[in-house]
Amino acid sequence: MSVHPAGCDCGSYACELRNKGVQISPAATPSSRNNVPGDNARYNSYEKGVATEKRPGGAEMPILNSDGQTIPIKTFNEKHRHKYQQTRRKREASKNT
Repeated sequence: MSVHPAGCDCGSYACELRNKGVQISPAATPSSRNNVPGDNARYNSYEKGVATEKRPGGAEMPILNSDGQTIPIKTFNEKHRHKYQQTRRKREASKNT
């Protein structure tokens, strides 16, 4: 990728932005050689995480399903969040009575 001079009027996206006053690095302009993946592609650990809940005192405990296995955070958020939260509310209500 060649760096265009400051007064370039070639019509490329980077040159148009530079002429408008927006400074953009040539390294930030996508091209066939500079194909940098986004942050989600590089650091996608969301799906690997475990759903947890914060306890008093700062402890963070994993949420378990009925089999006693930890629940992946993706499964918790996408599919069964309401069911798990309802079960936790019932458990808390039974402790308080």
